[in-house]
Amino acid sequence: MILVRATIPSSEVEPVHCGDGVEAQAVRIHLANDSLVVYNIYKPPTKRLEVGELLTQATQELVLIARDFNAHHPTINSTTRMNLHGRQLVELLTDVPEITLINTWEPTHILGGTLDLTFISTELVPVAQWEIDDELTSDHFATTTTLRMELLPPPPRPPPRWNAQKASWKLYQDELQKWFSNYEPAEDIDQLNQDLTGAIQHAAEKAIPKTNPTNRHHKDYWFYNDEVREQNQNI
Repeated sequence: MILVRATIPSSEVEPVHCGDGVEAQAVRIHLANDSLVVYNIYKPPTKRLEVGELLTQATQELVLIARDFNAHHPTINSTTRMNLHGRQLVELLTDVPEITLINTWEPTHILGGTLDLTFISTELVPVAQWEIDDELTSDHFATTTTLRMELLPPPPRPPPRWNAQKASWKLYQDELQKWFSNYEPAEDIDQLNQDLTGAIQHAAEKAIPKTNPTNRHHKDYWFYNDEVREQNQNI
């Protein structure tokens, strides 16, 4: 199970498919400037693991993915033989630099295996700490991952957008007309496309003001997700 402190805004997330018979849970924890999706995974030894879609989540948002993968590879634990799932995980770590395995190579199982793996978004690595808990909770040791999110740099300021509601369309048309009246059409289609695009951009710069976006959120920002925005638009 995943437990979240009641005072922290959070919402359940439909987990991506990780393979038939692979158990997965996910919850989104809403932070001051961003959100973190926490995945809880258990792959039974006899089931096939499919984690391509899971690990590539890190290319879109901040993630923490942890638990028992039953995957073996010398890169994960030098004392074990490689299996298909271990090879798949190591290949994905190479192909997806946005995700990082943060285990410290200590065994997580009483028999010495490293079955419990913790992956986080690579940008979280500088503020992350991973360790094995001294107390044995079952045949697995508990692991603790601490993320000092307050040390994470704020996300980049969003780029300004055109404010079409305050546009001067008369000025926009005049600028385009002025350009067209003095333009000798190029014979090359690519050059023609480039010239026209430049003219439209110039006219927009002259006639359409831009917004001044900030990273500030509405006090109930965690509630205004894509689904709610869509419903509001429908209403």
